[in-house]
Amino acid sequence: MMGNLGLGLKTHAVTMFEVGKLSDESLPHFLRELDAIDLSIADDAEGEARTYVDHALSIRVALSSLKNLAPSRGIDLLRCERINSLDEPTRLRILQRNYSILISMAPISTDTQKSTQLIPNHFGPALKEISSPWFQLYFYSLIGHGPPSILYPRGSRVKILPEVFVPYDKVLLTTWGSEETSADTNDLAGNVSESSGETQNMLVMKTSFLLATLNDALLYGPVFVQGYSFVSSPKIAHIPFPLPPLNDDQNLNDDQKLNERKMEVGEKWIRLMEEELCLKTGFGYVTMIHPGVEGDNGEEGHEGLGVKRSKKEKEEVERMGDEGWVVFGVNYGMPLFDMGLTKRVCEGIGRGEMLGEKNVAEMTMGSRLMCNKLLDFIERNQAEDYRFEVEVGAIPCPTKEVVFVPKKE
Repeated sequence: MMGNLGLGLKTHAVTMFEVGKLSDESLPHFLRELDAIDLSIADDAEGEARTYVDHALSIRVALSSLKNLAPSRGIDLLRCERINSLDEPTRLRILQRNYSILISMAPISTDTQKSTQLIPNHFGPALKEISSPWFQLYFYSLIGHGPPSILYPRGSRVKILPEVFVPYDKVLLTTWGSEETSADTNDLAGNVSESSGETQNMLVMKTSFLLATLNDALLYGPVFVQGYSFVSSPKIAHIPFPLPPLNDDQNLNDDQKLNERKMEVGEKWIRLMEEELCLKTGFGYVTMIHPGVEGDNGEEGHEGLGVKRSKKEKEEVERMGDEGWVVFGVNYGMPLFDMGLTKRVCEGIGRGEMLGEKNVAEMTMGSRLMCNKLLDFIERNQAEDYRFEVEVGAIPCPTKEVVFVPKKE
């Protein structure tokens, strides 16, 4: 596919695949090839071809920005699958000897996360668990906000549709150990991850079909179910972090400071978890979902489970503006699927001097603390007789049902 964007790019793609690395010396030529991409091709591309074009344009923005932000540092592109094929002592020795900072693409699948540790300093998920449903449940519980969610252990049998999902027209299933995915989750931008022996896939489905699919999937592994939408097509937004700083006027409260500029979608929720989730010292994006209006099943004849709202009630909700947005996921690292999002993340890196020694040290310390709290959360939410012994490199499976229901405002 890279060859369709330019003959020079095909050479770099082959090098990346066979050698597993594009060195800093080859980046000027690589960037020139990216600059030469015919934008008319980008405008006409669809489906998988469009995905490749978006990634290429985003890589160009990311590399150019990082070169400008750290002109004295060399930048290598590494293929995780290649370096992960090395034994652990060799892999760690190479990374620590040659690199001071690692930056993951976002989102990153769990099978590439052997390399994503905190040494060298890493802007990305420091644990596999951060790319799992455990992390979502962890930060939902921190801020009391998120979609209603239930994590079921393998072997569970669910006889009645949980009440929290009854108002929803569609729910989202994340299965561990299944090979099925749904194209409906594309806009969630890769919160689908695969790991060795632990495939995690997302499936958007009608709530009316949930019980049969859920019980079948539970025969093979744990399942994470979340309320997804009250209507056929929910809105999805990706908000870059770090967020712009608030006005430092001590005479203004937080709401007044936010009103000094255009407020990001869901910003009040992101602010609540900035410190705990290292959103000030790290960078990446938060995925927000607007599921629609509870009780609005969409078009006439729609087979949702809720009841339709009156026209007056719908108009009242439309006047609420950004109300109704729900935090769905947090991804650490450099997004490479949307050029505009990549540019905004890079602006945040420059604005906050994220690659400076002071911030890197604070980020590493904060990530360690967050990882410890996440592991404590996982242990607290296991069955009482469960012994917390997990195979090295594996994500702990749940041993009891874990439920999150958002607080009512």
